Amino acid sequence: MLVRDFQEVLLRLEEVYIAGGANKPAKSVRTLIDALAEHLEKTVDQFVADARGKMAPEMSELVSKLQAETFDDRIVSQYATELAKIGCNQVLFEAAITRLKSDSQVKNPEAFAIANRYRNEPTQSDVEFRFSSKREALNFIYETFLTRAQDENKAGIIDRLTRWVTH
Repeated sequence: MLVRDFQEVLLRLEEVYIAGGANKPAKSVRTLIDALAEHLEKTVDQFVADARGKMAPEMSELVSKLQAETFDDRIVSQYATELAKIGCNQVLFEAAITRLKSDSQVKNPEAFAIANRYRNEPTQSDVEFRFSSKREALNFIYETFLTRAQDENKAGIIDRLTRWVTH
């Protein structure tokens, strides 16, 4: 398929959007139509290959930048150890998570690493969970704490029931 043919499809789509009063999508399609104008004689495959080739250096630079985003292990160890030692004490946990949230040294990479270490600590696992923001990582820490507290509570109930039944 030629880019020209694809552009024809986009022109029809633009007309449908305009007829339906969907001006923002029509504007987005128009931007794409205009961008394709100088590539009409290429096949869609050629156009995509050219576009990827032009984007490759930028993507490689972005990947390098993301990989270079390291974290301060001192901060990560401090918080991960503290959270692990707290166990299921909600008062201590709330105080620690409040400090963590307000600590200006804890950026995304540190928050991500703290969340992973805290989650993996009981089993010494190395599963790496992905987060898109510091807030998401902090919510993950909180959910992990709640799950552990609930599990400890259930285990305590089972233990008490077992002792009651056996006596």
